[in-house]
Amino acid sequence: MRKASKIFMLVAFFVATALYISDSLVTHGYLRMEQASERYIIAQQAASNLEAGSDALTEAVRSFVVTGEIQYLQNYFTEANVTQRRDEAVSNLESMMSRDSAVYEHLSTALSLSNELMYDEYEAMNLVLSNGEYDDSLIPDVLREVALSPETEAKTPAERYEQALNLVYGDRYEDYKARIRSNTNTCTKELIEASNIERMRLNDRMSVLLGVQTVLTASAAVI
Repeated sequence: MRKASKIFMLVAFFVATALYISDSLVTHGYLRMEQASERYIIAQQAASNLEAGSDALTEAVRSFVVTGEIQYLQNYFTEANVTQRRDEAVSNLESMMSRDSAVYEHLSTALSLSNELMYDEYEAMNLVLSNGEYDDSLIPDVLREVALSPETEAKTPAERYEQALNLVYGDRYEDYKARIRSNTNTCTKELIEASNIERMRLNDRMSVLLGVQTVLTASAAVI
């Protein structure tokens, strides 16, 4: 009986240790699932914020070109220099994903395209500014530093206005916007696919761990 008791005590000790390790692994697995869900939410928000920031710049510059009201120009630079949803989106994604990941690559490409588009937007705003009388103190330095070409200055106000409209409503502009949306959409699709793969892998691991835990619990009860 003493030998049997010692054997059962030894077995019970190993089962209890294994059960403790199993509990730790299950807890760790749940934490990893929560972290994966959190990463997905943050990355999804990043893609949405970048597109929203780009659209806000488009809306502001188009409104300024059409109406000439300085408030829209100020709204543009508030988004570009203060709110900075586009830059924060990429920065947030970079903090939790590798630069080599497809998700980060597509979002970074969308930001680059949006930044390239700003040169056309600056030129369009300068064309409108050249047609009116505006308080210099309300015009950002970045616009004052961009001078119009002699050919553009020689145009009539109506021609400059038409050129400004073409810059923010023309085919080139729409092509850039389409490429930005395409990259943010692809980023979201890649994100969903990667998240689903990780979630399935974690679910499979959790199923195995819970099965092992059930067996160990039953063994402990028998012992």
